[in-house]
Amino acid sequence: MSLERLEKALKGIQSNYSFANEHGLVKAGAKAHGVNLSEGGVFDSLEMTSEGKGAYNARLVKQDEDLEELALGLQKAESLTVICEDYRQSAQVANELGINNDDGKDAILATAGGPTQPMEGDNLERHNSLVEFIIAFHEVNSTALIRLIAHDGVCGGHASYIGTAKKAREAKKEEDLEEAVKAEDTVMIAHVRILAIQLVENKVDKEILKGGLAKVSEENKYQGIKWFDLFTDN
Repeated sequence: MSLERLEKALKGIQSNYSFANEHGLVKAGAKAHGVNLSEGGVFDSLEMTSEGKGAYNARLVKQDEDLEELALGLQKAESLTVICEDYRQSAQVANELGINNDDGKDAILATAGGPTQPMEGDNLERHNSLVEFIIAFHEVNSTALIRLIAHDGVCGGHASYIGTAKKAREAKKEEDLEEAVKAEDTVMIAHVRILAIQLVENKVDKEILKGGLAKVSEENKYQGIKWFDLFTDN
């Protein structure tokens, strides 16, 4: 029964996330930043050039993918990492974690916003489908580590993400930038914590959840993952 639930949850991801690419939102983002768009499944490696330039990595559940086979693969995975597809940090995060490979041990879901889907408007269905997918994954694979990783320097999306940090960067007000970045970090971390609390309320073991924030805001250069406690405000 649990595998059936996971297959259904995968269908939800397939339905609620693929529209971004179909409508060209991901392609437009890649074009605007002069980088490639790499599409793939949850067990495919993420693209980054030898020069260290990233790609928009859309890890969508493909329309022609065998969901039963994918569910069986997820049942054996050692970890699931949910991240944003943004070119400045998607492959870089995977490389830092040592999970950027095709060996089937580590699943990566890289989507617009990653674990920070707003719970309102058109984004609510995407948020709910992500919650259901992680719950269903945990049901069939209770020991796998689940990483929820957001990033700073948000380039678009929900207005509450952009806030004072983007305004300060655009205005180049150095005296305001440090406080603005801290404010943005607080918002992003809060969104990840909301997701984590929802998961625990639905019987996902809090001990296997890990929260992180990929730092990219300084000149769009990847600076690594800042880990934080998902359940303690510190």
